[in-house]
Formats: sequence, structure tokens, C-alpha cells
Amino acid sequence: MPWYKIDVSCGPGHMSHSVEYIYSDTPLTAGAQKDEFHRYARQWDDGENSVVGEIKRVRRLPQDVRKQKILEYRRQGENALYMLRVLGV
Repeated sequence: MPWYKIDVSCGPGHMSHSVEYIYSDTPLTAGAQKDEFHRYARQWDDGENSVVGEIKRVRRLPQDVRKQKILEYRRQGENALYMLRVLGV
């Protein structure tokens, strides 16, 4: 199960910093990794300051990130089940 860490710095002197962990069903090629990095970094590009960073495959998620993702996906699942009941399914 390949997880990837996207690490982005931007802004004047690259002082702003963001980290995101993404999952892919299959290992990403070098080109696909580059595309994922640019897709994520695009939200930080203000047109005036360059966006720098990297994407790396990680063996496992950090424990705090794993816990956060579990909570997030549980909430999404609970909301989806609620909406299915609202729709009468």
C-alpha cells in the first residue's frame, strides 16, 4: 500500500510550509509522482513566488497522521451512511 509524503515550501524565502500524505492503489511512476506534486503544489502557487518541494514514498504513516486519517475516514463513512438513510436507501 504505497503512501506518499508531499512536502511543499512557498512564499517569500519559502517560509510557508505544508505537508500532505496521499495514498495510491499502485506505486506511482516518476512522472506520476511529479504530476501529483504539481497538482498539490498548485494551490500554493501565488504566481509571484516559486513553489519548491518533493514527493517521497514512505513505508508507513507517522502515528499522529494515521490517527487523524482514521478519524477523518470514520466521519466520512458515518456521514455517507446518514445521507443514504436520508435518501431512503
